[in-house]
Amino acid sequence: MRRKRVVPLVVVALVVAWVTAIAVMIAKEPAQGAHSKQALADGLQSAIKEQDEEKAGRYFSGAAGDEYVKSLLNQMEADSVTVTLRGDHLQIAADKQGCTAFGVTQDNDAWLIDPVPLLSGCR
Repeated sequence: MRRKRVVPLVVVALVVAWVTAIAVMIAKEPAQGAHSKQALADGLQSAIKEQDEEKAGRYFSGAAGDEYVKSLLNQMEADSVTVTLRGDHLQIAADKQGCTAFGVTQDNDAWLIDPVPLLSGCR
């Protein structure tokens, strides 16, 4: 009789532990975007310099595909890249690859990079 009471309690305890673990993992995940446009530019500059795909990916909106940031970083030599904030867009300039500009958008309190390069480029 006692065994019949213990089994459901163990199952409930395991389910509670599993749900708690998932909640903690979600809470520890870094926030998407940055708190300001300048922090966005600085964070992207740092991520490019470190060639950190995961860190750079946090600054792009959800419209960027899974391989987008990896492809972008592969095209850049980290030491020769400069990220500059110009109003509502970021310019990413590289010595050998030229310059590309991206729009910056705000989603709630987070600033994000639109992954579609601006047609106007870096003018």
